[in-house]
Amino acid sequence: MFSVFGDISGALMYGHFRNSHSETGTTAGAAIGGLTYPVLTAISWFSVNWNFRIGLGYVLDCDKMHLGIRAGYELQYWFRQNQNYRTSIFQA
Repeated sequence: MFSVFGDISGALMYGHFRNSHSETGTTAGAAIGGLTYPVLTAISWFSVNWNFRIGLGYVLDCDKMHLGIRAGYELQYWFRQNQNYRTSIFQA
């Protein structure tokens, strides 16, 4: 006995992301040494996650015993998970 199975689900998640770093560079106006620019970013927002699964199954039915085997493919997609922003004041 063969079967086809599948599942689709999603989630709306809330998170708070905090990144901090400093950049040191020289500009034309700086006569001595470099200038240090501390950069802090803190953002709270919603993010979406999708899950998808599909596959085939087989059930062997022998009198009082059942044996089931399933194989499938699962996919997860995470929207907007890379929270690195361009915070540099230097233009390329």
